[in-house]
Order: sequence, then structure tokens, then C-alpha cells
Amino acid sequence: MGYVFLFIVVVVLVGAYPWLLVPLLVVLGGLAYSWQSKRKAAQDRQSALANRDLGPRPRKVPWSAYDAEVVAGEHMHWMGFSNCTVAAPGPDGGIDVTADEGIAQVKFWATPVSPKELQRTVGIAAGLGRDALFFAKQYSQASVNWADQAGLALYVFNENGGVSPINAAAEDFEVQGPKGKRKHQSVGRYGPTLPENTTPVLPAKLAARLPNIVEPNPQSKPEPAADFKLEPGAYLVGSEIEPGMYRIWSQWVGAQTVDKSGEILTIVASDRNAMIRIEPTDFAFVLDEAARMELIGV
Repeated sequence: MGYVFLFIVVVVLVGAYPWLLVPLLVVLGGLAYSWQSKRKAAQDRQSALANRDLGPRPRKVPWSAYDAEVVAGEHMHWMGFSNCTVAAPGPDGGIDVTADEGIAQVKFWATPVSPKELQRTVGIAAGLGRDALFFAKQYSQASVNWADQAGLALYVFNENGGVSPINAAAEDFEVQGPKGKRKHQSVGRYGPTLPENTTPVLPAKLAARLPNIVEPNPQSKPEPAADFKLEPGAYLVGSEIEPGMYRIWSQWVGAQTVDKSGEILTIVASDRNAMIRIEPTDFAFVLDEAARMELIGV
């Protein structure tokens, strides 16, 4: 009935104002093209999902925050992420689900998630060199806009169980699987051993902070300072920062230790303060934001 009424209105307008014919045809053509494009994209997505043969979509209904993390982990596994591990209940350092190719944060809140939470997740994922995903009940419009610009995959929990993608990045994971190509080898605490005379290579984000990667010089170790400030960057263990247990203070604490190949060994992510142990065998310590450091043990 609505389309008939619209058709009558268009005929009347064109009859009264013939010059409107061309603009109306352009507008209607654009609407038709947009509708057809969306329809084809939806068909292509369904076809790609069918070709991936993922099996039944997980439909568990979460009843608690921890349940929601389990649901998120099951969905990541369904999409093709490897070794999905849900963090134990309690403080998680900003990561609720860890996989070889990506990490996810889960907020089972009744209120919309703000952009600040999303930015934190993207920062942690970038430091790890993995894909970033976020699961929540709802998001603010500002959060959705920010996620679209950052390429962060957003999912929402459905009332009837499971989750659904709400932006293009999330749909891409369902259609194409994980995009992270980095190999996360399970070869022990200190990562893979490099052949002799091999130049250590850090990920691009870290390499930019260490333009001249050299072995720490045992003869140039600085005297330990009990309390000092560090700017964002990467610091070679032994020549630029001493091994030991440190407490870190900052508005937002994000820090990692890495081995010679750039593999992250330990990571902390927290509000206000956190502790991290820098081992003598670690290659570098990476700090995301300026912070006050205190050496509290060796």
C-alpha cells in the first residue's frame, strides 16, 4: 500500500512540475542501486559462510559476566581462532579471551560501552600483534563510530543466545576468519632461539622505537635507581634498564617484555599501577605511556 501511495505522489508531482522528472529518476536510481548492493553483499556473506562450513553457530545464553566471556571464546573458536582461552574470574589485565591470532575484551554491562574501553583493547592488541575483538550488550554511538575507524570488531550478545556482528570488521572475521598472520609459537618462556649471527627483528611498532638493535652490553649496566621516570619507548635489558621486579605508576599502565624475535613474554595492562618482572634473559622492556617506575626487588 505504501509503494502505491508513493507512486501516486511521484506521478502527481511530475505532472505538476515536469522538471522534477530527472532529479527524481536520479534519486530513485541511487536508492535502487544502494538496495541492490546491500542485498548482494548479504548474499555474498551468506555464501562465504556456507563455503567455510563452520558448522552450527554457537547459541549459548550468558547469565553472568563470566558466562559472557565463555560465549565470546566459543564464538571466536567457531570463527576459526586457535587455542581460545578464557581468563579466570577476577582481574584480567584488559584481556578476557586470548587466542593465537587475537584477543577479546568482554563487557556484560547494562550500560553502553564507551570509546575509552575500546581504545584500551586496541592498544593491547597492537602491542601483541594480534587481532582485536570486543563483545558487549550495547555500545554508545561514539564507540561504534570509533571502532569503525579503528577497524575494531564489535559483537553484541543476543537475547536468544550467541552473538552477532554489528560492524564490517566483525563480519569480516565471520566470513574470512582471523586476519592475524603472526605465528605465536609455544616454545617456552623465552621464545624461539635464533641462529647464530641472526639480527634480531622486532615487530614494526617496536622496531620504530629501537632503530639500532644491538645486544645489551654487560659492561655498561646502569646503577639501579629505586624510583625514576621513563618515557614511552623500548629499553634494552641490561644496558638501558636493570632486571628486577618493578612497580609502575601512570594514568594508564601498558608494558611488555619481549625476546630477541619480538615475541611478547609478559604483558601488563591496568589503571593507575601494576607490577612487572623484567628477567635478565629478556631482550627489551616496552612502555606504552610515560610512567614512574620503582624497583622493588631483584
